[in-house]
Amino acid sequence: MRGQEAVLQAQRDIVERFTLLDDPLYAYELLLDVARRSPPLPDSERTVARRVRGCQSNAWLKLEAREGVFFLEGDSDTLVIRGILALVAEVLNGAPCALVAETPLDFLQEAGVTDTFDAARRTGLAAVAETIRSFAAHPNPSR
Repeated sequence: MRGQEAVLQAQRDIVERFTLLDDPLYAYELLLDVARRSPPLPDSERTVARRVRGCQSNAWLKLEAREGVFFLEGDSDTLVIRGILALVAEVLNGAPCALVAETPLDFLQEAGVTDTFDAARRTGLAAVAETIRSFAAHPNPSR
């Protein structure tokens, strides 16, 4: 199980990966590469119950709690959102649900990943964060 220091280190690693790139286009390409390497959810798991409400794109979160430990698989019909979900999973997977419920996702802003997001995309990202925090605060076996 990953503790708070591991989660913070994962956030720092992502921020460093993105901020070392001096060109925003390279950072965008890095995000798309992360998305391409992230396996999509099977169609059977892209259910209405897993769809994030309030997200401009179609985004699905498969959330699980196994013995109090959080796991996330995410997918979207856009590579940018799929990449962001993969980064969030990289940070949070394997952490205690209680820690996930309290962990802000502001590392995405710090890394500059959301710099080009308009208000609608920021609202969608907030909906993703709230869905994750809500599940982690009151986990059931899977959603």
